Amino acid sequence: MEAKYDRASEVKAFDEMKLGVKGLVDAGISTIPRIFHHPHLSSPDQTPSSTMTIPAIDLGGGMFESTVTRESVILKVKEAIERYGFFQAVKPWDTDKYQRAYFRKKSMKNVNLEVKSSGEKEAETLMQTEGLPLDKEARTLKQTEGSCVEVKPLPLEKLSEVDSILFPEDVLAKRYDDEGYLELLVKWVHCPSHENSWVSNGEFVEHYPDFKLEDKLDFKVSKSLLQEEVNEEFYQIPTDVMEKMKDGGIRGFHEQDPEVRKKFCSRDYTKKVTYRSNFDLYSSPSANWRDTLSCCMYLDAPKTEDLPEICGEIMLEYSKRVMELGELIFELLSEALGLNPSHLKEMECVKGISMLSHYYPPCPEHDLTYGTSPHSDRSFLTILLQDDIGGLQVHQDGYWVDVPPVPGALLVNLGDLLQHRVLANRGKEPRVSVASFFVHPLPSLRVYGPIKELLSEQNPPKYRDTTVTEYSKNYIAKGLAGKSVLLQFKI
Repeated sequence: MEAKYDRASEVKAFDEMKLGVKGLVDAGISTIPRIFHHPHLSSPDQTPSSTMTIPAIDLGGGMFESTVTRESVILKVKEAIERYGFFQAVKPWDTDKYQRAYFRKKSMKNVNLEVKSSGEKEAETLMQTEGLPLDKEARTLKQTEGSCVEVKPLPLEKLSEVDSILFPEDVLAKRYDDEGYLELLVKWVHCPSHENSWVSNGEFVEHYPDFKLEDKLDFKVSKSLLQEEVNEEFYQIPTDVMEKMKDGGIRGFHEQDPEVRKKFCSRDYTKKVTYRSNFDLYSSPSANWRDTLSCCMYLDAPKTEDLPEICGEIMLEYSKRVMELGELIFELLSEALGLNPSHLKEMECVKGISMLSHYYPPCPEHDLTYGTSPHSDRSFLTILLQDDIGGLQVHQDGYWVDVPPVPGALLVNLGDLLQHRVLANRGKEPRVSVASFFVHPLPSLRVYGPIKELLSEQNPPKYRDTTVTEYSKNYIAKGLAGKSVLLQFKI
């Protein structure tokens, strides 16, 4: 006779181990405990999974080539959110592109030119009259002084001939061309001042590697310093930061000594940093095959010493980048709605980030459970970083659709409007993901409802106003139980 199933006791026993699902896998189990079984996982009405092309948008780091480019990105974001509720933010870091955009921004601020030559402005005027500066392929050397001197570019292929007879004596100034490339005004040994020339910084360094530029101009010429300067200006996340967050950070935390993980094990929701398996373990009908490191990063972010030693620094760095990227996306969404770019930010949609760092170990019976059961997010916006294992699916047009990982991309979805799930890990390696939820910090009596500026007789409100606290309590009580909690507030 089969023993009576006492779910409450089994849940309690699992939770008190404080080892999570990772602990079960480490113990070498071949069958999963019954508390993880999802009876309706393979029900007859389950629509087969399919694959779709995920909308991919290059946000340009917030530094767009022109107003037209920005407007085209806003249109893409609008179409993706209206049609799918999410999109992939691709190419999160393209050093050359963003350096050039950064320098263009500096040029617009009129801080790109340090003149040490009296003839420089005259030369610039003359070059503009002659249609210069020319493009990168033909702009290496340009004579600069004297209106009687014909100003012509010297093709790159001729530089090797020139540098055999010319040697730089001094660098008088720097500037950035219209593409954002750095150029240097060079005075040549034994040459009169009217033969001073503009030289591409890259070509100059290549042909005169021993010339100490840092002694001539107060300019950060090293790649690392330049990237640091660029980083401060862009709403994007460098690839190395994303990789460190996934591998050295979150994977490292979940795979370290279990006794270290136990120090953060808690179901006290008032704590800023907690480690647990399934936030709704005691209330949900079935548990999911994953463990989670949870952290509230804003407004009052934890200090490094309050975070796990193995991943604290990278968590703070990554959350800072995510906040910047979120601000950009909310700007684009505001404009897509026909509102002021700062509208959603002023509504405090970027006031807080709740970061959930998930670990999905391989599951010996993956057909019986989920990694994360079907649900929608309790957030204004969610930015997801995932590794290359796969398993995420979204619900579109009645189908569960695979969302294949895209290297270096981030998945952006509009909070409580998108139904999604994660299949139990069918592979041999653990899956890692980091979900950053833009939320209003709790507790809060802040009221949210339909945006007044978008309402009219033809477009009346469809949902009633609610407070952050009321909405959150309803969401937590519902748990990961399928349909959006927003339906409870429908008029």
